Amino acid sequence: MQGKRDKKLIFGATAVLLTFLLLVLLEGLMRLSWAEHARRDLFVTVPDHEKHVVINPCFVRRYFAGFLPDVAPQPFLREKPSDTKRYFVPEGSAAEGFPYHF
Repeated sequence: MQGKRDKKLIFGATAVLLTFLLLVLLEGLMRLSWAEHARRDLFVTVPDHEKHVVINPCFVRRYFAGFLPDVAPQPFLREKPSDTKRYFVPEGSAAEGFPYHF
């Protein structure tokens, strides 16, 4: 009985480790290939105002192929003052209630 339990334990541990190894290799391949090209920074520096950043209008191109939705430029300080809290809400249209305005 002990031998069967040991075999199951070894098989389970091997299956988990091989799955993890496969995911790590896949991530490495993606970083070395096309997937890294699609990466864009979310925030970019405001021209002529080095202390401020805005949301990169090109960031959404990774999610929209046919059209490019407008992004309202709302600059904010790169370095957050200690007495300030920042809240970022992904899916702004959903947070606003679109398409359920009523």
